[in-house]
Amino acid sequence: MSDKEARAVGASASVQVGEEIYEVSPIGFRQLQEIQREAVRYYKRQYLQTFADNMDLLGNGDGHKLLREKLDEVAKWGIGDLPTRWAHDASQVEVTPKLKSRLVEEFGEIPDTDKGVRALLATALDTEQITVEEVAKLTKTNPRRGQVPYDTWWVTAVYEGMVSLVWSSLHAKHPELTKEDISNWSLAKIAGVAREAERVTTPDLGNM
Repeated sequence: MSDKEARAVGASASVQVGEEIYEVSPIGFRQLQEIQREAVRYYKRQYLQTFADNMDLLGNGDGHKLLREKLDEVAKWGIGDLPTRWAHDASQVEVTPKLKSRLVEEFGEIPDTDKGVRALLATALDTEQITVEEVAKLTKTNPRRGQVPYDTWWVTAVYEGMVSLVWSSLHAKHPELTKEDISNWSLAKIAGVAREAERVTTPDLGNM
């Protein structure tokens, strides 16, 4: 994440998961750098996997040669070599019964507050589980969107990224909490806490 994206702008907040209450704190620069490295590793694996899965189309000889070439290529990549992604801001979207029903269909449960629903909606948009056009029909309002660096998108749109962001935010005040613990939470809860961690750590999407 760039210095602008990583700038801490908010105070900590509290979230409840089951019977436990956790303090969501801004994430420090060292932690952000580690998250960035995780995002790079994740993208490299996904990129290489696409070639590994399709080697048979080229034949084993040519396929293995191409995969070796791609391994050499991605070994040199850093965060600046990764593509941008579309990220969404649903903070101005009207929360309607139809929208809630659609999110329940997708996730099985939704947060109790409109703020939480909007956070979950933003994740659904980032992951393309719901389209902007669909939201417009359900709410008569349009979410904002903009191009962001891959790692900024990764922490709120990819499961592994969300877990990493949530753990990094909570770990300082709750050292007993593990990534495995977080992975046992519902996706709706993980997404909501990830958005809250993003909010207290980074500027709004519209300010990027």
